[in-house]
Order: sequence, then C-alpha cells, then structure tokens
Amino acid sequence: MQPQPVIVWFRNDLRLEGNLALSAALSSQKPVIPVFIWNDKSSDCTFNGPHSERWLGVSLRHLSDSLNHMGSRLIIRTGYAPKELRDLASETHADHVYFNERYEPSEIQTQSLVEEALRPQNIVLKAFNSNYLFDPRTIYKANNHPYKKFGAFWKHCLTLKEPNPLPLPLRSEQFSSPMLWPNTVQLTEMNEGSSFREVSCIKPMWTPGEASSNRKLKEFLLTSYEYYSENRERSDITGTSMLSPHLSFGEIGPTQILQELDQQKLKATASVTLHEDKFITELGWREFANYIITHFPASNSEPSNTVLDHFIWDDNKYHLTAWQSGETGYPIIDAAMRQLKSTGWMNNRLRMVVASFLIKNLLIPWQKGAEWFSYLLVDANEASNNLGWKWIAGCGTDSSPYFRIFNPLTQSQKTDHDGSFIHQWIPELSQLAEPWIHHPWLAPIDVLQRAQISLDVDYPRPIVDYKTSRIRSLAAYKQAKLLYDLERKHN
Repeated sequence: MQPQPVIVWFRNDLRLEGNLALSAALSSQKPVIPVFIWNDKSSDCTFNGPHSERWLGVSLRHLSDSLNHMGSRLIIRTGYAPKELRDLASETHADHVYFNERYEPSEIQTQSLVEEALRPQNIVLKAFNSNYLFDPRTIYKANNHPYKKFGAFWKHCLTLKEPNPLPLPLRSEQFSSPMLWPNTVQLTEMNEGSSFREVSCIKPMWTPGEASSNRKLKEFLLTSYEYYSENRERSDITGTSMLSPHLSFGEIGPTQILQELDQQKLKATASVTLHEDKFITELGWREFANYIITHFPASNSEPSNTVLDHFIWDDNKYHLTAWQSGETGYPIIDAAMRQLKSTGWMNNRLRMVVASFLIKNLLIPWQKGAEWFSYLLVDANEASNNLGWKWIAGCGTDSSPYFRIFNPLTQSQKTDHDGSFIHQWIPELSQLAEPWIHHPWLAPIDVLQRAQISLDVDYPRPIVDYKTSRIRSLAAYKQAKLLYDLERKHN
C-alpha cells in the first residue's frame, strides 16, 4: 500500500534546488504533490502588477517543465489557499503539507488560516525558511528587544553561524508520484489577459525561471562582481546583478548566492571580506527589511517617525501623474520612471532619486509612491519596497534624515555620464548632447533647435523648481517638527 502523500505548497519559492520544503518532502520517501495556488484571495498577492504577474506565468511554466523532467508535475489550483489545500489533502489523502515561510503580515495570516483549515483533518503543517539567510524570529539584541538599525542588525548577523549547506542536487529517482494525480488547471487554460502569457515587457530584458537565475548569477560573478561597488549606482551601464526579480520569485535563494560566491572563490580573489562586501551587504538589507516587517508589522504602512503625522502634504494629482508617466521635466527622473513602466525595474540609486523627488520636491505622501512601485516592479517585495520608501521619507526605524534631498541634476551627471540612459528612454531628447541632456530647459535656443526640441511641446519644462521646492520641503518639515514637539510637551 502506498504511503500517504506530502503536499508541497509553492508560493514565492519557484525552484527545485535549495528549496528546503521540497527537499524535506522528498526525504520523507512519500509521494510528493507540488501545488501552486493562483489568485489566492486569502492574502494580498505580491504578484499583482502587470510585470510581476507576467513573470509569474512564465516562471510557473519553467517550474512545471522542471518537475515534469523529474517525473513529477505541478498542480495548479485557483482560489482561497486554506480551502484549496484542505480540499487537495482530502482528495489525495495527504497527511502533511510542507511550505517555505513568508513573513509579511498578510502571509502570516494566510499561514494561520491554512493551519486552522487543516487541523480538523489532523494534517501536519511543516514550515521551512528557504528564502532568507536567517529566521528573523531568532535574532534579538542582548536585552531581548528587536533591532531597529541596520548597522547593528547586520553586525550581529555577521557573527552568526553561516547557513547550513544546501541539500545535494535533486535526482529524478527521489521523486515519488501518487498513484493518481489530482486535477489541475492547465497553464494554457488561464484566461486571456492574465499573467500566463509571455509578453514583450518581459523580453528581451528578462528571462524568468530557475535556470536563468543561475546563469545570471554565474555571469555576474565572472564579469561584474569585482566592480560592483563602483558601478552599482550607474544608470548608463548594467552594474548590478539583476537578480532581484529572481530572488523575489524564489527562483534562487540567498544561501545559493553565498555558496556560489564561495565556489567561485571571488572573495579571496578580490581581497574582500564578508564585512566589506557591498554586494553581500545588499543581501543584508533584504534580510533587514524582512526582519523589520516581522517584528514591526504595523510600521509597514504607517510612519515609524511620528513627526510626519503632522506633515502637511501637497498631494497634487497633476504632479503625481507627471511623476508616474515620466513627464516631470527632469530627464533622469523621467527616464527612470519610463524604464520602470516599460520593464518593471530600475536600479537602487534611481529608486532613491525618484522617491526623494516625489516626497521632498513634490510633497506627495510616500505611500503613493510605494503603491506605484508595488504595482509596477517586477521584483515587488512588500518588505523591501516599504523599507526603501520610508528610508527616503525619513520615517523608518532606520532612515535617511529628512533634510537629505537628492538633487536630480547632480544625480543625473553622476549616474548617467554621457546621457546614454536618458537617450534610451526619452527618445524626444535623443539629439541633445551632454551637458544639456541633463537640464534641457537651460540649453540655448540654437542648441534646442538643432536637437529638434521645442520645450513644452516635445518635452516639458520642470514642473517644479528644484531649489524652491527644496526650501518649501524643509520649511514644511520644520513646521511638522514644531507641532510634534508641542504635542509631546503637552502629553
């Protein structure tokens, strides 16, 4: 008689290798039923934007192909996760459900609801941590309080034992199938307009899937890793790993990245220690974002610095639309926002520049920007996205001071030396050379005529003056601070 099967519930861990939940299920030597639940109404789906949804469809197709190659298959169900898992367990007589944990408040709630739904059937729910280096619930200060500052948090993490080696590569003979596979929704049956279509916004910039993520990592380590510190903020070249979407969908995990670094022996070659490695520090910020959302879930949408509770925002709808569509009159801002809309991505430096402009020059609440990013980013990650926006706004547990306001002109010249990034994304400025490409409204009339540009016809003038808007922003913050101090004094 065949043992009762184990269900492996896939979510943002769309890979076979380094997937602790899957490896544990295979080690049980029971039949394994991999399942992904699409359009889960029990939580706020991370992959809810046009780029992330389309990536998800392609990634699921690759995961399904990989499982088929192993003699298994991916079961797709649609609907409410607790009900679908309960029904699937009843259909297949499964006695265990294995999954990799998520730490967002909505996902923690989903996991609790799943546990409640399975409990009456005596189905055991087992959780694993595959998508982060550390379990955030195991890290505390000496006084047993959670960390609030990245520096202290990451310093502590670097003293911890490195994550255990990942399981050996999987083999097809490890996969045991149930006697009868349950019904599944075919990827090709998903309705028109859904994520399950490979469309132009994914190609040619992105190739989703586990195999692609591993190729991209190896290519980065061999070609760009050594120069990461110098080039990661450049917009005119690809100076980053471009792994963030693969991490977001769990097509690769951070432990896999560290192990590949060790195997390549790049740290020794470049004479860089773990403490000094800028690339690994960026993984640390990802860990910190997940840590903060775990220990301070309410801070995910509300400011941690209550000074901003007293801030008087402008919240101009015209300015918000101009920012979203890349029509602010500041070329570096507009190029970055158009890149985001077209590809679902921009590098971290540009994310900070456009966020600073929205919050501090346009005086639009940071939540509006975070919502837009969450919708369009292909690497949408609730914890990292909100941490980044609150860092810029100056209201996170660890954030930039409010008076730090990025100058778009300076940032344009630093990150896009010859204007090639702006030329790529703002074709109406393609004939304008440096230095005017960074500030076309200052260009002489004859320069604009030769470039076939008529301001406010072909390209807008700045919607705000940087210096004036900076003064206004600092004055508004000063007033908010006075109101905050008065409130504290009277309380």
